[in-house]
Amino acid sequence: MMPDRYYAMFAPQWLRSEPRLLSPLTRLELERFGDRCRDAQPTSRSVQSFLEHILPARVQSGNANVNLYELLQQHGFDAEMHEQIRSDLRAGRIGLAQNRLPANVQIEDVRGDDVTDVRTQDLAGSRSIGEAALERGEVGVITLAAGVGSRWTRGAGVVKALNPFCKFAGRHRNFIEVHLAKTRRVWRQFGQQIPHVVTTSYMTEQPLRDYFASSAEERKGADVYVSSGKSIGLRMIPMSRDLQFAWEELPQQVLDEQQEKVRSSLRAALIGWARQMGEGNDYTDNLPLQCMHPVGHWYEFPNMLRNGTLAEILERQPQLKYLLLHNIDTLGASLDPTLLGLHIAKNNCLSFEVIARRLEDRGGGLARVNGQVRILEGLAIPREEDEFGLSFYNSMSTW
Repeated sequence: MMPDRYYAMFAPQWLRSEPRLLSPLTRLELERFGDRCRDAQPTSRSVQSFLEHILPARVQSGNANVNLYELLQQHGFDAEMHEQIRSDLRAGRIGLAQNRLPANVQIEDVRGDDVTDVRTQDLAGSRSIGEAALERGEVGVITLAAGVGSRWTRGAGVVKALNPFCKFAGRHRNFIEVHLAKTRRVWRQFGQQIPHVVTTSYMTEQPLRDYFASSAEERKGADVYVSSGKSIGLRMIPMSRDLQFAWEELPQQVLDEQQEKVRSSLRAALIGWARQMGEGNDYTDNLPLQCMHPVGHWYEFPNMLRNGTLAEILERQPQLKYLLLHNIDTLGASLDPTLLGLHIAKNNCLSFEVIARRLEDRGGGLARVNGQVRILEGLAIPREEDEFGLSFYNSMSTW
């Protein structure tokens, strides 16, 4: 017999299928599992786990019963947009393959005049402009902290912003501490309050609010705003063509013969599962929080409009003109007067910080695409070797 989790995952799928469609081996396995459940106590772990996967149940959240659809409405789920995405996905208008640029696109490295290298140029004038803006209180910070950071925490699934990633001055510090410390330093240097917005999602808002409530010392000297997420997505069953594209077109680790067989078998099972469950259908066969997902960085600024955070900041600090937006784990991001002044002097709507690309930096970069300068995602590059010819990598820090 296999472990309980195996049957909790597969037995509900077997029961949804007609017995004649099951293989003799699967039918035998289901019979043995049935005998095991009949012999077990009704309160046994295997029986309870199995029932939780085949019978709908409401999930306790605090003191109230909250189901998936209540959570979706609570966090701003847009059903109309969701159906449009489903329609486009099933029609093949969007998908992994559609993210890739055509093979005949010309991708080149940027030229010297496409970027401003602040490491080599004399930018004293820009620094003066930036310092003046900071002294007038015209600048704020937006820190993106809606994710759980499974890469940083090695799969722990905790709030990335609160992960104690490094030891400073005798104790481990988290990302929020580091960024607020930099904001306080600028406040002390220029004598102006700096609004610091921390954006959140349904996964991170309450832990972050609890953290700020219990650590007033960390907020001292920093005007912190917690921006609630007002957009949410519902996961869908993947399209088999997208699974095939991910496995066949994207870089993969080469395994030995036996491991390759296991991986091929697993992939065949995943495709079979997607087709059986209905490609593009809503994914609801899990805990509610596992069925939802944050919708991405683009939504964070509209969220500030919808939840009133931006209005509150402007009411308290009407002279605010410029914002620095950065990822929570971009430790190099700071209110550098020179970079701020350069952004102001160029009169740009948006200015993007890029860094010199290293060999291990994967995922795209700054490029000329058919002569037009753009930030290119790694998935969009049609030839893997094109990425190695790019000199700059996007840091996601944006003025």
